[in-house]
Amino acid sequence: MGARLSGTQPAYQPDAMGRWQTQPNLSAHRMTGLREPHDFKVTTNTHGLRTGHPIDAADDERRVAVMGDSTVFGWGVEDTESIAAAAEASLSELGRVDLKVINAGQPGYSTAMAGWLFEGAVAQYRPDLTIVFVSM
Repeated sequence: MGARLSGTQPAYQPDAMGRWQTQPNLSAHRMTGLREPHDFKVTTNTHGLRTGHPIDAADDERRVAVMGDSTVFGWGVEDTESIAAAAEASLSELGRVDLKVINAGQPGYSTAMAGWLFEGAVAQYRPDLTIVFVSM
């Protein structure tokens, strides 16, 4: 109900355990709110992650998965303005084009929920390093 009132439906899907995750395959889904002012677009992949990186990495590629809550997800900013996108852009500017950063943040997630998401989706990307940042 809270997600519906904040204008985020149908951006999230619940599961039988009372958890939620961003819907898969969103394409520039506009997030607007009545009670909380926000207006930004979200694009997700087949796992509901806000990343464009495929599951399989190139042979010369290293991966960092960044997991956490709305801060990592990039609540209120466009896809290219998230922490993961900014980190990858900065690394690229430093010549580290081999490092890819996967945005696995989900609004409202706790460390327990991040663990569930890692097991259910993020592990398939075989990150070389996983950073978990939960600001709440």
